[in-house]
Amino acid sequence: ELLTGRYHQIRCHLNHAGWPIANDATYGGVAEPTKEIYTGPLAQEMLEHHRREHCRSCEFYRRMLAGAEPPPRLDPTIWLHSWRYEFPSLDLCFE
Repeated sequence: ELLTGRYHQIRCHLNHAGWPIANDATYGGVAEPTKEIYTGPLAQEMLEHHRREHCRSCEFYRRMLAGAEPPPRLDPTIWLHSWRYEFPSLDLCFE
């Protein structure tokens, strides 16, 4: 676990700026991102508003949110992603 050096500095600065790394619980992220990402209220809301008929992924998420499928296991390393994602073909945008 990194506690010093430039990676620590990046983590600290991002948190201070209000943009903590999603799964970096040491600096403001979520300790269990799998629960938050795959079974949290945002996942349910996204499925309700953007579900497509005959979409295998949508059906998988519906079963997962109902507890019939386990959520995917995520790599425990720290993620660093874009602050905004856009999917025009699906009319989705995330910040």
